[in-house]
Order: sequence, then structure tokens, then C-alpha cells
Amino acid sequence: MPYTISTDIRDDHLYVHVTGTRTLQGAQGVVRDSVEAAREASLDRILIDMRDFQGSLSVGEGWSVINKDLNRYRPHARQKVALLDMPSEQDRLRTFELIAANRGFNLRVFSEEAKAIAWLLV
Repeated sequence: MPYTISTDIRDDHLYVHVTGTRTLQGAQGVVRDSVEAAREASLDRILIDMRDFQGSLSVGEGWSVINKDLNRYRPHARQKVALLDMPSEQDRLRTFELIAANRGFNLRVFSEEAKAIAWLLV
């Protein structure tokens, strides 16, 4: 099943809910669609809820999404992005968080929505 996203503006940030199967192409599409939706809403804070996005990316695929796909949106790198995912994905996503930080992106990983929102709105 391909991915789908739904978006909602909440408390000065864009909430993006992702469902479907997590693939490299799906992750690339989520990046593209989320950044575009935030741009259209004139918001620079994004919470991407991936708890219903099934599966995992390899470290190499995550590196590709950050280095190639996210990097395409460098003019919008001022954006703050919180990734919300299941606790079982936290170790893998922490690697992606580190890669993103090393490239100048303000991206953090969370397993609790309240903590993600608190960080996002500071």
C-alpha cells in the first residue's frame, strides 16, 4: 500500500499524519508533500506523525532521504521538524536525526506527542 498523508494546522505548526507502507519512495514523497504543505500554509514548524507508517528504512535509505531529498529544500531549512514514531523505531531514527543535524537541519525524533509539540513550539 502506498503512503497517504493528511494535514492539519494546529497551534502554529503543521501536523502531518502518515499512513501506509514505509518505503524509500514513500519517505521521499512524505518529505516533499510535508514541506510543500508547510510552505502553502506559511508555517515553519512541522510535526510528522509516522506511527501508522508501517515498516522501516535502512540507514542507507534514511541517509538518501536526508542527503538528497531533504537537501532539495535547503532554502526552507529554517523549518523545525519533529518526527513522531513508535518507540521501536527510535534508535534507527536517532541516526537519521544525527545525519540531519550534521547537515544543518533542525529535526528531532520523539515517541511521545506532547514532548514533540513542546519542543516544536519553543
